[in-house]
Amino acid sequence: MCVRIPDAHHVSPGSAIRALGPSSPQPGLTAALQRLYGDAGGGWCGLSYTTSSDRRGGSANPDRLFQSGTDDWSTSKNDHPVVDLCTSVSGTPGDIIHVTNTSGPTSDVRLHYVPGGSIDYRWNEGSWRRLDLFVAGHVMELTGFPSVGAWMLDIKVASGVVELAGIEHRNDNPGIRIHNLGAEGSTALDWSSVDAATWQACIAALDLHTALTFFGTNDQKRITPQEYGSSLARLEHSLRAAAPHVDIALGTSPESDDLTEPRPGRPMRLYMAETRQLAIDQALCHIDCQPAFGDYSGLRPLLDDSLIHPSVAGMHVIESLYLRVLGTVNDQAVAPA
Repeated sequence: MCVRIPDAHHVSPGSAIRALGPSSPQPGLTAALQRLYGDAGGGWCGLSYTTSSDRRGGSANPDRLFQSGTDDWSTSKNDHPVVDLCTSVSGTPGDIIHVTNTSGPTSDVRLHYVPGGSIDYRWNEGSWRRLDLFVAGHVMELTGFPSVGAWMLDIKVASGVVELAGIEHRNDNPGIRIHNLGAEGSTALDWSSVDAATWQACIAALDLHTALTFFGTNDQKRITPQEYGSSLARLEHSLRAAAPHVDIALGTSPESDDLTEPRPGRPMRLYMAETRQLAIDQALCHIDCQPAFGDYSGLRPLLDDSLIHPSVAGMHVIESLYLRVLGTVNDQAVAPA
């Protein structure tokens, strides 16, 4: 079984693809898929790590949709029932997050949050609008955005403790949106341990058609293969509850070159086997990156100096692999940007 992505001539407005796990699709993959199937918006932009000096926010294409913040925002990660498990928190009036969208049009901007506090927001340094976030629901539509062209959204703490997860950008064009929901350092256990009902409600708001998970490296360090397998099964069940008709592809990362315990005693092939068995049991797609990276022994030139993350060349290998698996054998699209 392979993941279903609609034919380029039959894509409904806003078919949504989601990547979940510690890793995420690269901008080259996002751009290639949207060239093939059409561009229905920038998708998810996470608002965690908003004051980081080396990150531009969690979108599938950070050159198109990104954020930055000022002052006292802090990040809570991998333990909140929001779509990517992470939030930014501030109780300091006047603290601001800037979200930049470089490409229109825009038909919808949705704010995901944890109830509490009030914010002011504005577009392109215009008039401020007040929004109370005390109401339950975790997702609210923002109004007043420019319908064409680029824009900047400013979100400012007005009162109380404000906890923000992210925004979703949509347009009405036929095509796909790709959501990068990667949570740094997360494992399948983290994703399956948050409050299921709340997380599922947030996921349902994304209107997913396809979900790609990518686990292994962090799990190998933190949990046993058996714990990983049961956690991944719970996560798959939760995804199905949130989006009953979603197509799911389970990705497995390649073996690292990190010999720090406990990695050597539980090689990645054990985690791959758990993933493969779940895919067989549930009739899912399984994408194993190991064959593209070579066998489990010897030097691993497709990894960077961290010994666990792919190098630039390794990222291009993963992009090309996913393009082939997703049925996009097209000479003009397969070459990563």
